[in-house]
Formats: sequence, structure tokens, C-alpha cells
Amino acid sequence: MEVCFGIPADIDLWMNLVRQVSSNFPGLETEEDLEKHRQTVLKFMEKRQALCVKSDDQIQGVLLFSRNRNMICCLAVSPGRRRKGIASRLLETALSELDRSRDISVSTFREGDEKGAAPRALYRKFGFIEAELTEEFGYPNQVFVLQKPSMKIEFRKAGIPDAEQLIEIYNASFYSDYLRYGECPAYGRTIEMMKQSIIDYPKFLILCDSRPVGCISCKMLEKGVYEVGCLCVIPEYQGKGIGSAAMEFAKSYYRDWSRFTLVTPVDKHENVRFYTKKCGFGIRSAEMDGSVKVARFVLERENELNQAGCMK
Repeated sequence: MEVCFGIPADIDLWMNLVRQVSSNFPGLETEEDLEKHRQTVLKFMEKRQALCVKSDDQIQGVLLFSRNRNMICCLAVSPGRRRKGIASRLLETALSELDRSRDISVSTFREGDEKGAAPRALYRKFGFIEAELTEEFGYPNQVFVLQKPSMKIEFRKAGIPDAEQLIEIYNASFYSDYLRYGECPAYGRTIEMMKQSIIDYPKFLILCDSRPVGCISCKMLEKGVYEVGCLCVIPEYQGKGIGSAAMEFAKSYYRDWSRFTLVTPVDKHENVRFYTKKCGFGIRSAEMDGSVKVARFVLERENELNQAGCMK
């Protein structure tokens, strides 16, 4: 089952599903309502905020989300494809696109409404909790909120005595890459290799509530230019805003930075989205790292300042 971004060419199939479930969604009662929704979906598609699951030349599930409002806007699954994990995969993917360092919200049906049993159970499974009662299109709803992590994130300069701890973090973080590509320079390092890496690429342990859960390492290439050699978080702590916090830490620690650069495999779409959408990097070029094609990412301080100046 693959979740992908919807594109304008999908709109007819998307609306076929919407028509199947429209009776369960207030505000989609008339043809005029459906046409307005169609135009809304197209706008979300343009912003890459529309997710779907396709199968057998049909769209089986859809989800709209808003990065600006940090919320889930709409989630629906074809009646014949429910209880197959489609809604969970859509929601999991959407949460990876949103800012986990802030509260994430969704509005769904109230307790006691037969239409709300499945979605309320789904949101609870993902850690959402009940919030205020509302109305949408005159229909009683309730907001659910996935609260931002209350964990304490700290950074500590790593030294040679931390080599064994870093190997454990690297192996846990990069095991999936090793399985995927058959090779991974960060996986399976010896103690001596890690000790040398600590010298060559100064590292900071990422601590979550005092537990080491990740690492960020940077090396100065020239004055103001830094190579991010590694930014990793162990799997059970991924998707909690720790990576974003680590990148912000690097920018504050290396105060003279004018440019950060790094590489990551071009087909690791979650990494590409993280660096481009959440950290502001741009893709500069592509190159080979052994047998793996990687993209070269660059974050320019001038561009970041310009973007900040445009925000109101």
C-alpha cells in the first residue's frame, strides 16, 4: 500500500470517492457543495497537501492537511476498503508532513454519533485527545488534538568516550538504510572508526529527557560553510520534531554560518521532504556515493533571512 500526493489528473477519481462518502460529511449535500469541494481539493493538490492511496485504477482513500494551520482537514476511505489500514497509513504520512513541535488538530464527529466511532478510535490510537466541542456546517463536531511533545531536548558535545554510544545510535538509525541499499557508511562502524569520525566531524549527542536518542555532526569546510555529516534520530523517537530542533541548534551553535550543505539518497522521500519543507534546504545537484545516488542539499543564510523578511 503506497501513499502518494494527489495531482490534478487524479481529481475525477478523487471526487468519485468523495461522492461515495458525501452523505457522511456535512457540507457536501448538493452539487454546488461538491463543486466547491472539488476546487478546494485542487488547491490542496497544488500545495502538495493532498494525499491518496490508489489501487486497481481507483482512489481508495484520501486525506487533506494544512501545513499552515498544522491540522488534518479531511480523511475518507472507500466503504469497500475500510479496516485494511488505509486510514492509518494516510494519517501516519500526513503527520510526518506536519510540525510535531506544535499541536496538531482535527475536527471529527462527537461521542455518541455513530459516524464518529471509527474516526475517533483512529485518532485516539495516534495519541490525539478530546478538546473543545464545535459545529461545522451546522453539524455538531469535536476537535481532537495531538499535543506537542513535552519532552526536554538537549545537546551535549560528544567525546571519544561516547564512541560506543554513538555506534548504537548510528546502527539503530541507519539499519533500514543498510537493508534498503545493501550498504551504508554510517552502519556497522568499529570503535576505531567512530573515534576517528568524532575527531573529523565534531558531534553532538541529542538527549531526550536525558536519554541519548540521536546525533548531529558538522564539519567546517571553509569559513562560514559547514557540512552536516550526520543528522540521525533512533526510529522510536522519529517524527517528534527532534530533527528540526537539531538543525536549529546547529544554526545557533555555528553562529558564523553562511551555508550548510549535506547529502541524502534521492529516493528517501521522507528525508527530502524534511530538509526541503521543514528545514528550508534546496537541492543543488546529484552525485553518487558508492552505488547510491544522493542529492546535494544547500541551505543559504541569505535565502533564509529573505524568507523571514517576507513573513508577516
